[in-house]
Amino acid sequence: VFRWVNPLSVTGAERLRALPNKGVLFVSNHQTVFADGIAIHQIMSAALSGDGDSTRGLRYLLRPHSSYYYVAAAETMASGLIPRVLAYGSAVCVERTWKEGALVVSRNVDLQGVSNIERALSDGWVLTFPQGTTRPFAQGRIGTAHLIRAVRPIVVPVVVSGFYEAFGKSGLAFKHPGRPVRVCIKEPLALDYDAAPDVLLSQVMDAIEQSELHRAAA
Repeated sequence: VFRWVNPLSVTGAERLRALPNKGVLFVSNHQTVFADGIAIHQIMSAALSGDGDSTRGLRYLLRPHSSYYYVAAAETMASGLIPRVLAYGSAVCVERTWKEGALVVSRNVDLQGVSNIERALSDGWVLTFPQGTTRPFAQGRIGTAHLIRAVRPIVVPVVVSGFYEAFGKSGLAFKHPGRPVRVCIKEPLALDYDAAPDVLLSQVMDAIEQSELHRAAA
């Protein structure tokens, strides 16, 4: 798909090869339920197999990056056959504290989910979407900042674009074949892990270009 249907362009993939093989938290904006997370995994696998910034040389499919996890809402990964299959791959499922389906809820933090994220970081790389939704410029969730303070991972921002236009909200349909998609891997953030959670969250949201400043410029 990313080679022939919706061409994928990548910047910054060379930065992946300089990272340690565990303890890295990737934070990204979110445009589809599945397609952007799949693309980021493809980029990781290609970069670590020596294909550089390109996913066109398909040898990385023989050696996909296996120590890769992504944080997903438990309800989303139980919503159908394809999500259930994908969940068996690398999903770290958590219960959202503010939303369940179309309902707004308020419940305690899913401590088991947080523990599972910590375990995943101790084994490899973890991708999370701080907004917890595909809605652009949605508020970031403070749980991401608390996780960063507690675990102190290397935090790498990722910015994706074009995915909603290409695939629609689910990311599993060819909405506009031929529409290119883009992923930018940025430098790891220089963070003060002892800073207040709202300060850390603000840095993350600015780095993934979802802050109020970026909204005003859009």
